[in-house]
Amino acid sequence: MKICPKCNTENADANIFCQNCGAKLPGTLALVCPKCGKVCALGTKECPVCHTRLNEQPRRVAPEIKTKKSNQKLMIILSVLIVGVFLVAMIYCAQRTQQSNHYIGARVVCYDQGHHYQSTEYFVVNEHIDPQDDEFRAAYVGSNQTGAANLKNIEIGHIDKLYRTHRHYLIKTGHGRVVFTGPRKVSIQMRLKRKTIALNDSFIPDAKLHPAKFTGAGKPRQVGYAKVISIGTSTD
Repeated sequence: MKICPKCNTENADANIFCQNCGAKLPGTLALVCPKCGKVCALGTKECPVCHTRLNEQPRRVAPEIKTKKSNQKLMIILSVLIVGVFLVAMIYCAQRTQQSNHYIGARVVCYDQGHHYQSTEYFVVNEHIDPQDDEFRAAYVGSNQTGAANLKNIEIGHIDKLYRTHRHYLIKTGHGRVVFTGPRKVSIQMRLKRKTIALNDSFIPDAKLHPAKFTGAGKPRQVGYAKVISIGTSTD
C-alpha cells in the first residue's frame, strides 16, 4: 500500500500517481537483500537468490519500473501497411468483378445441302472480351451425345471446369460470317446479335438455318447449312 505524501490517501502498490490528488507517489517499500541486492516483497523471509535471511533487514524504497512507451513510429508504419493491404484487396476485388468470366453454352447443328441432319458440336464460349472485338475463345466439349451430356449442367462451377479442361478454339466474327475454327472448321453466313457492353453479352447465337461450309481434317470442303443455339449463360 502506498500513502500519498500530499493528501495521505492510501493507494494500491501498482499506482504511480495518487488516485485522489494526482500527486506522484513514492516507490514501493520492499526488502533489499544486503548480499546480492535482490529486491524482495515485504514479508519475504529469505532471499530467493542467495538465501540470505531478510527478517531484520531494513526496508528500502524499491526502484520504480518505468513502463516502456509504445513505439508510435512503428504503430504508424503498421497502420499504413494495414491500410495499404486493405486498399490492394479492394482494388483486386473490383478488378475481379469487372473481369469476371461470362460463359455461354452453344451448340452448332450441321446439315447437308438437302437439309438432312449431320451432327451437333458443343462449345463453352468465354465472353470475357470487349463486345466490339471480333473473336471469342471457346472450349470444344464434344459432339452429339458426348457434348450434350457435358453441357447438361450449366452451373458456373461445372461450366468453368469444362472451359478449363477442354481444348480451346477461336470463334471469329465479322464480314457477315461466324467461323468456328475447330475441331472441324465451320463457316456460317450469319451476323451476331449484340447487346450493350454493360451486359457483357456479345455472343448471342441465332437459331435460324444459315448457309455454311464445313472443312474437316483430310476431307474435302462440304457445303450445307448450320445454326447456332444458345444453351445457357453463367458468370463466375
